[in-house]
Amino acid sequence: MRAWDVIGVVIVTAGACACGRSVQPAGPSLPQAFGPVPVAAPAQPTTTPPSAAANSAPTISGPDKCFLGLGEDHVFDLEFKDQDGDAISWTAEKAHARGVLNVAAGGPFASGTTVRLVYSPPRGEADENWVTVTAVDARGATGEMKLYVKNY
Repeated sequence: MRAWDVIGVVIVTAGACACGRSVQPAGPSLPQAFGPVPVAAPAQPTTTPPSAAANSAPTISGPDKCFLGLGEDHVFDLEFKDQDGDAISWTAEKAHARGVLNVAAGGPFASGTTVRLVYSPPRGEADENWVTVTAVDARGATGEMKLYVKNY
């Protein structure tokens, strides 16, 4: 058992004991009331609309640059996450018309899904391009990642 495991057990155990019983403070007793005791009317419940929960933007992680020789495909394994657990859809768009993306959109899928995006450069030519990947969660929040590719 590691030292921090023991500390965690001690803290949890101490918290469980403190919540297990009610302790009355010591001190003088309150005087007895004589006659009828007035009772306040119960408070009327108020209804407040629930506030709209904040919606975090989805995130995209993975490599953002790829340098290869002439004609080699660039492979990006990108993980899409949403802190709120919302479903995610995505799109990819090239800055320049040259080159081909194996797939340019997908989803919706669960947070934590990894997608393989492949950029194929023009064959036999030096190439440089940017690919913008945009993630959109089910409630409309967006996240973005720019990928840089270069063949030389």
